[in-house]
Amino acid sequence: MSQSRVVVVEDQAAHLDYVRSKLPAPEFTVDLFSTIGELDRAAQRGEEWDVAFVDFHLAPDCTTGLTALKILHDYAAVSKTVAYTTFGENSRVLYAVAARRWFDVTAVLDKGDPDPGRLASFTKRLLEGEDPSQPGWRERLRHADVMDQLLPEPQWLRTWRSWCRQHGDRRAVATETGLSASALRKFSEDAIKAIDSFERRFGGEDAVLTDHRASRGNVQRIGPINRFVERNSFFFFAPDLDKVIKWPQQSSKRRQRPAPSH
Repeated sequence: MSQSRVVVVEDQAAHLDYVRSKLPAPEFTVDLFSTIGELDRAAQRGEEWDVAFVDFHLAPDCTTGLTALKILHDYAAVSKTVAYTTFGENSRVLYAVAARRWFDVTAVLDKGDPDPGRLASFTKRLLEGEDPSQPGWRERLRHADVMDQLLPEPQWLRTWRSWCRQHGDRRAVATETGLSASALRKFSEDAIKAIDSFERRFGGEDAVLTDHRASRGNVQRIGPINRFVERNSFFFFAPDLDKVIKWPQQSSKRRQRPAPSH
């Protein structure tokens, strides 16, 4: 039986130990990296993996799993990538959606899954060519292009961040971003539509806003936008987001590379 090589990018030592215990030798060889630098050096050496599991939050707080996924997507030889995170935490669902849209992750797995055998069975099914994500996630990720609505161009990222910093104070947002009143009004109208699309597909309390309701006035728009940016503030303020983001006009095609050899 051939040995499968797995890489895990995760900054919590206890969880790295957990992963190693659930993917034992000789069936698996597991490389555990707690920093982006370790992963990057391994990729530059030409290391090859069958499966990569990547968490969102990494220490120190200068990069996230988005950078790890970019390295794996652009430079490393890896067959399958997994957004591996705790979905109940701030920004994690948005991270998974971006991971699929920008870096073609194969599957998603919740670190909080209580099944002790889940990690090994998940990995084996990946290696057999399946998408072992929960059925609901498989369906949802078909709509990962909603990221193009949430971040259609660079000004939107600046505005999301300002909206969060200013707690939805429109005058303060306009002052910080330099947007005119009409431009900010257009942003809030389009943001409501984007949030609606995201929440309808990926779940959330704000999945009730449709175009005719969004047109009733500024006050009604502010609350849902505030809640959305607060729930996803770690994502919008990710220190590496500006460097890894793929705007809609950019190609998301992977470069061609050989499959990992054994």
